[in-house]
Amino acid sequence: MSSPLNPSEQLHMAVEMECRGQGLYLRAQRLTDDAKLHALLGDLAKEEAIHYELFSAMLEEMDEPVTSEERIQLAQAMAGDAFYPGGLMQLSAEGGLASRDAMLQAAIRAEEDSIAYYTNLLAKLAGKAAETVRRILQEEEGHLRTLRAWLQAPHGEDGM
Repeated sequence: MSSPLNPSEQLHMAVEMECRGQGLYLRAQRLTDDAKLHALLGDLAKEEAIHYELFSAMLEEMDEPVTSEERIQLAQAMAGDAFYPGGLMQLSAEGGLASRDAMLQAAIRAEEDSIAYYTNLLAKLAGKAAETVRRILQEEEGHLRTLRAWLQAPHGEDGM
């Protein structure tokens, strides 16, 4: 995904993607009555919150000039376009949270989108920032493997 955003703005987009990811997991968690899936979604939401904090800290450490509020809003809007256009309300209206499998598929799509974006972002970073994004990427790839295993497992099993 090519981006007209500078590195600081790209990190603002990453922050927004993590915020939306956490929101997806928390919303899905409230809608499931499967105790094991509920726990998994809660764990994933916590990890997305940690990623949010890591990206926010990276923003604070950047030597980039301060980004205008308008450019930050552009980055947030681009995150929305990359991560479920229409947001959770649209996803829910389309049935994306209506069942266990739909929730898992929505989460898989979110992780795939994040991985693609962070892979692109990683290519533009160096040093400590690159190492942080590399670590987040590994965690997102772990989320993806776990979610795919859950989707393939019979209902009531955890896929592990």
